[in-house]
Amino acid sequence: MTTGCSEDDIIDCIDFDGPEFNPTELSSAELYQPYLQRIDVAIANEPYDNLFNYSLKFSGELPAGITLKWGDNQQSVTLEGIPTRTGLFEFELAVKVSDPSYDNGIVYQQTEGEVQDNLCYDSEKINYQFQVI
Repeated sequence: MTTGCSEDDIIDCIDFDGPEFNPTELSSAELYQPYLQRIDVAIANEPYDNLFNYSLKFSGELPAGITLKWGDNQQSVTLEGIPTRTGLFEFELAVKVSDPSYDNGIVYQQTEGEVQDNLCYDSEKINYQFQVI
């Protein structure tokens, strides 16, 4: 028997409610050729994930000529540019998600229902390998 968890918390964990990255692997880039790859993060099984507060962090190395651009609400990053060096480059993306914004103590609501602000886990990280050939 689980103690200290509500029935909703247990259901959220069974549904794996928490942030996930997509895609989990990157396509290779070609030397001196334009490259564009978007990485999104969203809360699995949460229809109102765009109302949560996201904080993304990057650590690691990108090849010369490739830049990292942050998307709206830090729910995405885009790698773009023209790589000028071959090799295998590794980096990590980490995300921390906090409850949706509140207005006078009331969770913002959509017309179809209330935001579910119970998450099984509120952070995730992923290691990417980025190859330039």
